[in-house]
Amino acid sequence: MPLSRLKKKIKKIRDRLFRTPDRRANSLQIAIAAYQIITDQSPSAQLLASFQRAFTQGATVSQVLQPFKPEPPSTIIDDQEIWRILADRAYTAWPEPPFVQDPRLDLTHFQQFWQSLLKGELIIGQEDYLKVHQGRFWELFNAVEFVIGDRPARLLEFGNSEASALYPRLFEKLTLDLSDRPVADDYIGFTEAKCRQKFQIDQYFAIDLEHIDQADKLPEQGLYDCIIFTEVLEHLCADPQVVLQFLLTRLKPSGQLILSTPNYFRSENLLPITQGRNPQPYHPGFAGNWDGHYHYREYSAYELDQLILAAGGTLNWGYYSSCWDHDHQRSRSLRGNLVVGISPRT
Repeated sequence: MPLSRLKKKIKKIRDRLFRTPDRRANSLQIAIAAYQIITDQSPSAQLLASFQRAFTQGATVSQVLQPFKPEPPSTIIDDQEIWRILADRAYTAWPEPPFVQDPRLDLTHFQQFWQSLLKGELIIGQEDYLKVHQGRFWELFNAVEFVIGDRPARLLEFGNSEASALYPRLFEKLTLDLSDRPVADDYIGFTEAKCRQKFQIDQYFAIDLEHIDQADKLPEQGLYDCIIFTEVLEHLCADPQVVLQFLLTRLKPSGQLILSTPNYFRSENLLPITQGRNPQPYHPGFAGNWDGHYHYREYSAYELDQLILAAGGTLNWGYYSSCWDHDHQRSRSLRGNLVVGISPRT
């Protein structure tokens, strides 16, 4: 019974009984009535005798009943307990692809290719980017190998980086198309001209995914064996269902969309949450956000499941990646990145 209701009942009993002069007898009756309310049973003869002795020695009703009072519910939960609860509730059981435990690509060759990128002439900001994202791209290229193998395939990647140069080196039978948001010709980052100069690509599409209907040119529907859409979704101020629907229509029926995005329920986010703070900063307008690095919205595994279903996709595989935190011992649902493989639903 809630403490507030208990106090009201005891007060009514006390007010009624204390109209008579025998306070000791009244105290005993109050104690008996209160004990029955608290425990839902009558006191034993032995307990009644102990009540009487206590009142004879001058004890109050509150002191006599102290051992039987219900504890108020705790409003403070240990941070670790919050993490455990959130880790459990944020977990979605996805079929983990085999390449997570057994990568098919040669790690030594990948590392050699990666070092060759760092020695080249890099677009502004890409040196730091490559250092941070090496683990993520190792996983991504293994995911691509899992999807297309060594067969001839056409791949479209959204979001350009120096790592785009490695697709033809790792997959000799691959035809590569690239896409990124429209920018001015003198943009200091990646432009179509710079991409064609640096990479072996067939087609390039300047598409603002926040306004797909305004694009001058779109990829052909049902053309691609694989579409790469990694670390892009969180940067879009757009309806994610519309974006996923657009991407899925560009796949062959047998094709797959490889999507990755930061896990909102990662460990680094839970600390500010337990402190009552929002882990996502507001838009950094003061910095201009010239390269679109700001995360408008991060997603949970459950939300990805719902988006994929609503967009007409089928989740084939998925896993929680430690590519950012490099801590493979932490609970899966607390790791930094979500990675999924999606096919159009037939």
